[in-house]
Amino acid sequence: MKSRVVFRNASSSRLGRVTMAGSNFNGRGAAPFRTFGQYALVYLRDGSWRYQDTNGRSQPIHPGDTIIVFPELPHGYGPGPGEHWSEFYVCFDGPVFDLWQECGLLDP
Repeated sequence: MKSRVVFRNASSSRLGRVTMAGSNFNGRGAAPFRTFGQYALVYLRDGSWRYQDTNGRSQPIHPGDTIIVFPELPHGYGPGPGEHWSEFYVCFDGPVFDLWQECGLLDP
C-alpha cells in the first residue's frame, strides 16, 4: 500500500476543522468493525470494495462512489480477495458537523 498525507491540521476552532487529507493506493481497507472517532469523506478512485457497518449496511462500492464515515459508528471497508482499490479522503470533526448530523444533513 502506498499512502500519502497531503494535509494535516493540529489547530482547532470552535466550529470544527479538517484534520487530515490524503490518498491511499492499493489499500488494505479498514478492518471491521473499527470506530474512527471523527468524520471522514472517502472517495473511491479506482478498484472495488465493500462497505459495512453495525447499522446493518453492507454494499459494494465502485469507482466514483463516496462514503461518509461517522465518528462513533463501527464500520469496515476494503477490497475482496484478489481485488485492489485506491482512495482519496478528508477527515474532519467539530460541533458544526455534529449539529449537521443532529439535523439530518449528515445521516449514518
